[in-house]
Parts: sequence; structure tokens; C-alpha cells
Amino acid sequence: GFATALGVPEPEQFLQGNRLKLPHFAESRELSDAQARIIKHMWGQDGKPSPLMPWVEINRHANTGYQSLDDAFVDRVQRENLIEKFGRGKYRVRRNP
Repeated sequence: GFATALGVPEPEQFLQGNRLKLPHFAESRELSDAQARIIKHMWGQDGKPSPLMPWVEINRHANTGYQSLDDAFVDRVQRENLIEKFGRGKYRVRRNP
């Protein structure tokens, strides 16, 4: 997980290597290398909402070999736990600004 002092909880959200914690997670999770590249590319800047991006752009930069975000995160249900879909093919990481 996230390196903290003994007894200090992990931050509300972070992406450190392949370790991810989002505000709605009880604890951090380990991602595959491809999943971590996807989230890293989609994370955006702290203090601002994560950017809306189409899968084509995400995969061009993350270079995962998957056909879709649902494939990369096993299925739609698991993908939706991490990444929201907006409108016509735009996605955003479910994190606070």
C-alpha cells in the first residue's frame, strides 16, 4: 500500500506504481501493469477533475493491446468501479479533484 507512519491511514486517493486507492475504496488495490498505465494516463492533475477521454486516445498512450476498457478491467462492472462513462465514448477516473 501507501507508505505512511504507523497507525496513519492511507490517503483518500492515490496512484503509486500499480497501487490504486479511490475515495470509495475501503483500502488500496493492486492493478496489473496495463491497468496502471491506463489509470496513470487518465489521472489528470490534482485539484482538478480527471479529464474526459475516449478509449482510442487512452489506448494510444497506454498501449495495452486490449480492445476496450471493459476488457482491460475484466468486465463492465469492474471497470465502472474505477472509471465512469460519460456520453458517447468518453471516460473519466472516479476520483475527487
